[in-house]
Amino acid sequence: MNPGASDNEIRYLAKKKYEELFISQINSLHIELYISKGAVQ
Repeated sequence: MNPGASDNEIRYLAKKKYEELFISQINSLHIELYISKGAVQ
């Protein structure tokens, strides 16, 4: 296994992990907004 491939793999996994984290933060933000809108009405 050459170092280049493992480096690409690490980058890919890090990017994937970052995107998952980002998406989960967006989702929880939407939930908070939804709850606060519901509380106002």
